[in-house]
Amino acid sequence: MLTMKCPLPRHIIFHITRKSDGRMITINIAEQENHRVKFLKDHLRRSFHPQTKFRLYYNGRHIKSRHRFSYYGISSATSNIRLILV
Repeated sequence: MLTMKCPLPRHIIFHITRKSDGRMITINIAEQENHRVKFLKDHLRRSFHPQTKFRLYYNGRHIKSRHRFSYYGISSATSNIRLILV
């Protein structure tokens, strides 16, 4: 009998801290879907930060909605991904 194993999807784990009150949220996103930063911002807007405009920072750098995570060197191989929400 031959069994084939499907590889589990790899996830990018984000730890996001809201600067105004220090509240933190952790979000897992499947890496294979190759999302843009906008996907994460839309998720945050719905569940964590209802104000219309905010910015995300990674390693002191503003990350923009139009770019993919890979543009900023963010992947499932990157550990301890901490974002600041302002």
